[in-house]
Amino acid sequence: MRWFLPNIHGELTRSFARAAETLGATLLVPGRSFYEGPEPLLRAGHPSVPEGRGARLVEVEELLDAGAELLFVPAHEVESTILDFLAPRLPRMPFVAHFAGNELPHFDYGRVSNLLSADLGSYRLGRRLGVHAQRYFPWIDYDHFAFEDTSGASLMRAYIMEYPDRYPRDLAQAHACVSEIPGLRFEARGDIPLQDLPSRMRETSATLHFKPKEGYGYSVLQSLAVGRPVVLWRSYARKQTLAEWCIDGVSALMISSRAEFRDRVGAFLRDEKSREGLQREAARVVRSRVDNEAETEHLRLFIERLRPTAPPRRLRRISSLLLRRLLRT
Repeated sequence: MRWFLPNIHGELTRSFARAAETLGATLLVPGRSFYEGPEPLLRAGHPSVPEGRGARLVEVEELLDAGAELLFVPAHEVESTILDFLAPRLPRMPFVAHFAGNELPHFDYGRVSNLLSADLGSYRLGRRLGVHAQRYFPWIDYDHFAFEDTSGASLMRAYIMEYPDRYPRDLAQAHACVSEIPGLRFEARGDIPLQDLPSRMRETSATLHFKPKEGYGYSVLQSLAVGRPVVLWRSYARKQTLAEWCIDGVSALMISSRAEFRDRVGAFLRDEKSREGLQREAARVVRSRVDNEAETEHLRLFIERLRPTAPPRRLRRISSLLLRRLLRT
């Protein structure tokens, strides 16, 4: 089976490539021709494939000639291209599946037939709308992000891309909190290459992740996998997907003020037994909550039960606020 997935997020593409290989499929990632010309087919994503097996680049002409059985829509920016241009022009009408990694992405839900969702709210919405919906947590490379040892280093890092430009207030809050603990150092490093990331994470005692909205949160999951708990702003973490593996006092520390940061993180750094217990639990919890074999089986069953692409339902675009109200009813 041939799957098509725009490379919107490198880690997500890598996860789908690994799942495709396990299930005997080939992941096709759009090549350069999708992004060229005055009116490119795709304006979001990158014409590149992750290292390893399971994925390869495909150009427009080949895809239109040879087709693909399954087209994934990983973001609303590529939804129209996949549904309106690619799907009708392939040799055989493919199945189309939307993937929701973030909280309630801005899909045209009247056009969703199959919904694969890491986000709980999006999954619940899909069920309410009567689409074929499956909760799914993409593959985490636990071999690369292996737990090796605990650490008492007085260093924390954040691994948020373009942190200073995208979230300057949250970065300033992070620096202010860290300043409450003498000797504690903090670095915002969203530029560390994937191959170096596990070793750089192991240099720290924990990860600081002050970000107002998070989706699946690869860097959070990877930090937990190497045994580094995550320090989160409590109001941000509430009701987000990451709260399913960032458990306060078990694999994470939730804080609501600079004073609470000083007290809880300070105690974490001083108490070796408690710190090491939290680090070991972080590695255990994430592996129990995101089980690659179980998730791949969920994906296999989802694909076996795919529904044909249906004509658009008479469902107008819904605001995020209205979506939340719908989920509460």
